[in-house]
Amino acid sequence: MVFSLALYLAKQGTIYFNKIVKQISMIKNDTEERILEAAKKIFIRDGLQGARMQDIADLAQINRAMLHYYFRDKEMLSQKVMNSVAVKFIASLK
Repeated sequence: MVFSLALYLAKQGTIYFNKIVKQISMIKNDTEERILEAAKKIFIRDGLQGARMQDIADLAQINRAMLHYYFRDKEMLSQKVMNSVAVKFIASLK
């Protein structure tokens, strides 16, 4: 009886843990999408050279430290933005 209770609790803990991991993953994906959308808008508005990471962070409603957590520098972020734009463009051609 004690073993089955322990097994039940372990199973419930695993289910709860998996739900938390899924929620964190969804939040991370949402944040990254907000960053990419903000970066795309800032790059269009100011150009690559004129864009500032602080402006992108402000538009994405995050702090600059979090922006740098996701994307180390502006070059890395611009590559990701260009890649996502290219993927969407190619998909629209099909």
